[in-house]
Amino acid sequence: MATLFTHAALPWLARRALKGPPGGRFLTALLLCATVADLDLLGAAFDVRPDDLFGHRGLTHSLPWAAALAALVALLLRKRWPSTQTWPWLFAAAASHGLIDAFTQGAHVALLSPLTQARLALPWRPVPTGPLGVPELLSGWGVLLVLNELVLVVLPVALALKAWALWRGPREPNALARLGISTLAWAAVTLALCVSLPELFAPRLVRVVTPLRTVEVDALPTDALPDHRPVTTLAELQSLGLFDRELTPPRAPWSGGFFPDWFGREAGRWQDARVTLIARTLFGTEPPTAAAASAMTDEQRWGLSPIEKYDLLVDDLAFRSTRESLTTTHNLRPRPRFWNGMCNGVGVSAIEQPEPTRVVEAISPSGRHVKFHPIDIKALLAISYFFTEGGYELGNPCDRIGFDVAATCSMNPALLLLATLNELGRGHRSFLLDVHPTQQTQYYPVISAKVSIVRPPYPVDATPMMPALEGKVRSLMDVAFDFQLSSTTLPLSLANVPSATPSAYQPVGVRPVPFHWSATLALGANGEFLGGRWTGEPAEGPDTVDFLGHGPELIEEGRLGVNPGVKWALIQRLARASAGEGPGVVDLSTPDAGH
Repeated sequence: MATLFTHAALPWLARRALKGPPGGRFLTALLLCATVADLDLLGAAFDVRPDDLFGHRGLTHSLPWAAALAALVALLLRKRWPSTQTWPWLFAAAASHGLIDAFTQGAHVALLSPLTQARLALPWRPVPTGPLGVPELLSGWGVLLVLNELVLVVLPVALALKAWALWRGPREPNALARLGISTLAWAAVTLALCVSLPELFAPRLVRVVTPLRTVEVDALPTDALPDHRPVTTLAELQSLGLFDRELTPPRAPWSGGFFPDWFGREAGRWQDARVTLIARTLFGTEPPTAAAASAMTDEQRWGLSPIEKYDLLVDDLAFRSTRESLTTTHNLRPRPRFWNGMCNGVGVSAIEQPEPTRVVEAISPSGRHVKFHPIDIKALLAISYFFTEGGYELGNPCDRIGFDVAATCSMNPALLLLATLNELGRGHRSFLLDVHPTQQTQYYPVISAKVSIVRPPYPVDATPMMPALEGKVRSLMDVAFDFQLSSTTLPLSLANVPSATPSAYQPVGVRPVPFHWSATLALGANGEFLGGRWTGEPAEGPDTVDFLGHGPELIEEGRLGVNPGVKWALIQRLARASAGEGPGVVDLSTPDAGH
């Protein structure tokens, strides 16, 4: 999104240049109309998702919303100014917010919401968006972002308004000459900045064909492949019929929410209000005392966090596992960033385990009854698979901050092609994709993938390449990647819908999220893939491909590496009971129960 500086500057400049209604009260109303749309960012605190009606750049950024907001504010100001005089100004100010955001390189804008939720953008979008979040915006990157907006938006709009004012009204001597000199000076400075500092003032860098590293090809998994070797040439992959058709694993991974740190993750009492969970992160929290835990009713235990329930199940009234979890969530200092969560653990759980849907009645060694909601068990599965034994990733985990880090952080498209066609096409195994080629991560498991040959191999043209590939590339080919990924960003409420069966909840099932990428690949003399570059709009691809490994990472006595107080065998029993594999009871009170 653009900064509030630019959203406020444009209506202020327009009012000044075009002699809008006078008065500080009207100016305040004008600036509020121009900036209030970004209050939709607060929706994240209430589990509003980006693509929802009230998600960021949704309804409050639309033209119908701007018209309604302008009408309301004009009505409030009618005693001083007639609405026919103020409404056009207020509407222009409110509408400018979504239009400016559509001029930036960030997420598209629902300009016509609620008529349609389609996200739109202008064809030419030179203005960068802020990297990551608030800490970066308050750093030097925030200053650079404002400078970009000043050079690319505010100054040209100011010059255009000045020209309009001169055309409509009386002109001072030499006014046109001064305007011409100012315009030339702006053009010269803009050109100089974009040429001399392209990473800072021409943020969409040129995409070049980069070489595929041998070490990455050698790291492709082979254990699930028929002959334990990856196929890496075009002719052989075509002979296997792996292009231009949908590739799927034997079972589609279910979808879920990713338990953000702000809400406490497995230590969050997810049935509480979001405001309560955020307050615990802001001010800290502690688990119940032993006395309080012993005196709890069934209803009170039902509302505890998943990890608190685990501690009660193993009769740990000191809540050691809960305290361990709190140090990385509610009680973490400095406070966790809002998007941190367990999407990778959720994704691997969805691939490896059937979806939990039943309430599990668990009995501790001392005879205490603890009921686990399916969401509780999903959270415990997510921390179990947060680290996997033998799992690894291919690509370039991004460690950079900038306006176009996707130019270097997107994984090589040739590597994505080889990983997809071998692991999913030949090995019939799903994997995770980190779809954000930035420091932000969001992992999704693959439901299906289709790699299409858009343009068969053609002679090398003027496509820019890195020097390491000169003389080695014999042909180029254009491909498209179409992935259906299983969501790991759903609101938890979707898994909290009772079913007709007692003590069971409706399965979330598979909620697909489509992703499309396009690329140009470089081929060698024998049809081997030498590298590639991303094309399309935006010209970027996923960050990494993550392979699963062989189950949760465990330490001594089968305990989880991510939280040593938790035993995987007990989580597995809860998960199987919740998925309907046997009775929905886990009883640790009998001598031979074990856990």
